[in-house]
Amino acid sequence: YLDVALKFTEIRDSIRPRYHDLFAKAQYDLPGGGRIAVHALRASDNFRFLKKDEPNIFSSYQSTYGWVTWDDQFVGGRLRMQSVLSNGALAWQRHGEHYSSAGTQTALIDDTRSLDRIGVRQDWTFDATPRLLFKWGADAKRESATYDYFRLLGARQGDGSRTGRSDSVSTLVAPLAEKLALYFAPRVQLLSSLTSEAGARYDHSTLTDESIVSPRLNVSWQAHERTTVRAAWGRYSQSQPLFSLQAEDGVSSFARAERAEQRTLGVEQWLPHGVTAR
Repeated sequence: YLDVALKFTEIRDSIRPRYHDLFAKAQYDLPGGGRIAVHALRASDNFRFLKKDEPNIFSSYQSTYGWVTWDDQFVGGRLRMQSVLSNGALAWQRHGEHYSSAGTQTALIDDTRSLDRIGVRQDWTFDATPRLLFKWGADAKRESATYDYFRLLGARQGDGSRTGRSDSVSTLVAPLAEKLALYFAPRVQLLSSLTSEAGARYDHSTLTDESIVSPRLNVSWQAHERTTVRAAWGRYSQSQPLFSLQAEDGVSSFARAERAEQRTLGVEQWLPHGVTAR
């Protein structure tokens, strides 16, 4: 914490950071073995710096989250479900300015952003047989954001005379996105020492009007009672978050989703005295 660290220094200026967070949780165990829980989180981060002949900075970050979870099981515990309903809000305000020794303003920055999100997610697993397991789920979100960014910098010649203002950037956008993700992955024990899981994930975003299917494959082979070999292959995609637009660079549109292909090979060896090497 910066405010605590400053108390042990000789710095005596106007730096005033302030932090706080509040968290609350309540849960109820259902008679059939399920559980419902309600969570809330509120956090704040405020900062102020004022000093003559130095840039003045004011910033405020606020975040509020609320989510409800429902965990339950059916069919004698063979079918398990986890549901999450969530809502979140972020607010970001920054203001900076600088004045020359003559009192002329040479820089001004105003940055105000916000994000509101509501989402619902469900994950299911089903033990069809002792050797066959199914996993599937869905995740849907609706997000809206606002960006109001303005920067104005002054240009000066070597002799200090003013030549006018330059490097002006202004961005004002309010993007809206709806995102949907679906996945399905059966896991089958082919042999007593060999287990395989093959699946796919579907992602759609209205922000860039993209639909992406990502297949995945995982294999686990127990070569010896103390040795396990694991291999994985998959394609992954990640859309640009609605809260990460580079408004300070004058960017007003979002990029296409990033994509990656991943291959993994691992060996796990159990050693004496409870030691494991990977």
